[in-house]
Amino acid sequence: MYHRFNNSYFIAEDKVNGWGNRTYFTYYSEFNRKYAITPYIEASVLSILCIFSTVANSIIFMTLTCNRSLRTVTNFFICNLAVSDMLFTMSGPIIGACRITQSWTMGHCACIMIVYMEFVSGSVSIWTMVMISVERFICIVKCSTSTFTRRIAVFVILVIWIVALLFYSPILISFHVKTFPFGNSTVKICTIEWPKMDTFRISLIFTSSIVLVYFFTPFIFLVHNYVRIFFKFWKTRQIAKRTRTQPDPTWPTARLHIQKIRDARDLKVIKIVFGLVIIFAIMWMPIFTVFIIILVDNALNDMKLGSYIFIIGVCISMGNACVNPILYGVMNEQVKTILVSCFKRKPLSSDMGHNRQLVRPHSLYSIEPAH
Repeated sequence: MYHRFNNSYFIAEDKVNGWGNRTYFTYYSEFNRKYAITPYIEASVLSILCIFSTVANSIIFMTLTCNRSLRTVTNFFICNLAVSDMLFTMSGPIIGACRITQSWTMGHCACIMIVYMEFVSGSVSIWTMVMISVERFICIVKCSTSTFTRRIAVFVILVIWIVALLFYSPILISFHVKTFPFGNSTVKICTIEWPKMDTFRISLIFTSSIVLVYFFTPFIFLVHNYVRIFFKFWKTRQIAKRTRTQPDPTWPTARLHIQKIRDARDLKVIKIVFGLVIIFAIMWMPIFTVFIIILVDNALNDMKLGSYIFIIGVCISMGNACVNPILYGVMNEQVKTILVSCFKRKPLSSDMGHNRQLVRPHSLYSIEPAH
């Protein structure tokens, strides 16, 4: 019998899986909101994130695929990142609609597939970013361009998708639409029901695996790869500075200008390296933290987390899909040049079409450290 209700969870008797009285987190739904305007703000933010991500990632994808000179190994991964980011944010308006209607109105299949594709596409984005850092690490630190080929890149991308699709397959049988009495009527929520096991909790294993495989491990890879890239860059720059004459006020203006450009380029590399790691942590840590809190609250059978916290975590992680086109696309000098020429309707220089590499073997997003 349903007997207690909060704005972000129900407590009900689970007769199917044998849990007895248990909590059901509402995820995308929330009831008895303090401010009536809050759902509309949430829906607007989710829709804006979806629109911006779709437009920005589509532009990057079309730019990289329509120009033969940009079909490099790194850009294969960037194209995959653009596709997964678009899929990840595509559910934004649907979630926003649910925040407004409160009750889940889109049926059982939509409940399953939206959650499933969110997890899959988000995880593909994370490991694609990792593989970009691995490819850059091999090229810059190991000074090798033969390890990754286009065929290997395509194979790795397929593996990332297949692993994610299989890893999250339990979601296909665990998420359901549940109906609960609410006042004089009933409401529906898209929520999760794990089977009960006598020896272990499936929710504990599943959540722990997600956090380990799709946050901590990728974060360690990113930190390791970009820190090593930074030290490699810093070492080569220090060697270059020792062999270079110190700036002198009597130098010609052109020479001083070149020196300033080199210093600005050095600073840009440092910003990119640390920015990639910091932004990943800031934008993905909240949602994984929410997963852990939901797990703990369910284990204690005393749900205290509001679903608005879950939605905030979703919005922040979707924000990463909006930032990625800038970090991995626009910050490429050749991509930037092509985009600017398209918007200004200016023809590209003839030699650009013959440049087959967007990122040189010893560079990070077209910024080349000294040898």
